[in-house]
Amino acid sequence: MSEKIVARVLLARCKSSKALYGITIEQIDQNSWSMKYSYPIDEKRAESEGFDKTTISADLYSAPDFRGCPTCGATANVKCEACHKLTCWNGEEASQCAWCGITLNVIEENGPIDVSAGED
Repeated sequence: MSEKIVARVLLARCKSSKALYGITIEQIDQNSWSMKYSYPIDEKRAESEGFDKTTISADLYSAPDFRGCPTCGATANVKCEACHKLTCWNGEEASQCAWCGITLNVIEENGPIDVSAGED
């Protein structure tokens, strides 16, 4: 009998287009999650599905076939220290939050982050 896959959905915005998209993540172990799929998502659907109703502490890793942001292709994300939401990130030193517009000068990639998630 196989173990049940635990999956959640994260919401992010494209840094370039500001388009909303979902990221399906699957749990690897207690704090590790693999980003598996990304897809454009409608604002109303995201709101009605409650994709921001739960917070998890997660070390996020990209699955080998993870395609990243559906608009620009960036495969990493950064969490804004002001609004706490995810924006795609392609490794540049400074980036702008696609949600609230502040400049994100310090990008840290160590340890788990608390992110809002919803059931897949």
